[in-house]
Amino acid sequence: MLSLLIDLHLHTVLSACAEVEMIPPLIVERALALGLGLIGIADHNCAANVGAVIEAARGTGLTVLPGMEVQSREEVHMLCVFDTLAQVEAWQRTVDDALPELPNREDYFGAQYVVDAAGAHRYTEERLLATSTSLSVEQVAVGVDTLGGLCIPAHIDRPSFSILSNLGFIPQGLPISGVEITPRAIDLTKFGSGELAIAENRTFPRHDERFSSVFKGSDRAFEQDRTTEMYLTSVWKSVKYNTGTARYGVLVDSDAHRLADMGAHTCVRVAAPTVAELGLALSGEKGRRTFLYLPAE
Repeated sequence: MLSLLIDLHLHTVLSACAEVEMIPPLIVERALALGLGLIGIADHNCAANVGAVIEAARGTGLTVLPGMEVQSREEVHMLCVFDTLAQVEAWQRTVDDALPELPNREDYFGAQYVVDAAGAHRYTEERLLATSTSLSVEQVAVGVDTLGGLCIPAHIDRPSFSILSNLGFIPQGLPISGVEITPRAIDLTKFGSGELAIAENRTFPRHDERFSSVFKGSDRAFEQDRTTEMYLTSVWKSVKYNTGTARYGVLVDSDAHRLADMGAHTCVRVAAPTVAELGLALSGEKGRRTFLYLPAE
């Protein structure tokens, strides 16, 4: 089994809201500096820069999964992750057909740049990407699942563009294994001194304070006399309890639009860095698991 730090929600300069520093070589450099072993590229409704990031990461040991962040007709952001460029290109055709024919307003939204592996400008995407498609939440989830991808409702703790804020619930039968929350949903301000290396020299410090629910503002305290893994398991259960997502796995991704926002908040124990293995980890099946990762100070 591998223990990998992951961040599946990274934007590039193709997203109008991203900083110009979000180019393939700098994203890869930052990911390696954070100790990430697996990242996902998720620009708004488009995967045109995914291939460039994959090329930039070649030979580094960093795995890059192709994907995008699709905005449904309900204005819900859905993280769509795949194993191959062929899969994401097939999904892109569906998303393109569902996008309105609207021009991007650079003066208001910002520019949408498609770049090469070195970060050099190839062309500017003129179509407005940061908008809703005509696809429903169910159509997004089913479409991604049909192509062999992994669909994850994005940043469900946010007051906008999330499945809980916009729909108020997660529809029954939606083909998803997990949900995503942002680092803001977890109080990472205090750590204990105990540490436990779980695998591949990854260190998991104690969490000795609390998880703060963004929905109810409640805190849950933890005793001081447990092992690190038990601490983290308790915090993880609290995350799921307080967000009302007990039947789903939970990922903490950065949703980074600038290099400084990238982070390492989730660790997965998997046999390989693939979508299928991530699905098993989110479901807690066959010895695969997800962990809250709390970096040592």
